[in-house]
Amino acid sequence: MPMQIHKVIFIGDAGVGKTAIIKAYLGEDVKHTPATIGIEFFPFTRSSKKIIIWDFTGMDWFKDVIIPFIKGAKIVVMVFDLSKTSTLLGLIDKWIPQLIEQDTARSPTIVLGNKADIKRIPDEFVQKILDNVREKVNLKLYLETSALSGKGIKVLFDQIFDLLDDNKRK
Repeated sequence: MPMQIHKVIFIGDAGVGKTAIIKAYLGEDVKHTPATIGIEFFPFTRSSKKIIIWDFTGMDWFKDVIIPFIKGAKIVVMVFDLSKTSTLLGLIDKWIPQLIEQDTARSPTIVLGNKADIKRIPDEFVQKILDNVREKVNLKLYLETSALSGKGIKVLFDQIFDLLDDNKRK
């Protein structure tokens, strides 16, 4: 069977920890992860599946450049910072409209609340926003992670590969 290659995108506001999450999975030090400029690519292989993670900058001034590259994602990972409410609201205000515009809202979507080690947003508020997200995209899973402590990082990548398996069976 030939190797299958799947595009997985990580989106969210600047500073929420998208790159740190990926680097934590790779076992790298994440304490001083520099901001992504544009898009970074990270390949991962498991059995006969290869994913290429497209790690998008969250900087507003790059938005017009990167948005067309959202199209065609097999899985969308939207990340927000559990210590900053504005980054959670940014999923609704900024990122979901882009998914809809690029016809990617039907792709299986995982929402990550990162920085669980410094969480400040109440669970009830997160759930209220997730209900709104669920109405607009194909939300499959919500996870809380911490790139710093490693909480939920392996589970995230297991879920990404499991979702690819689920899509293949349909």
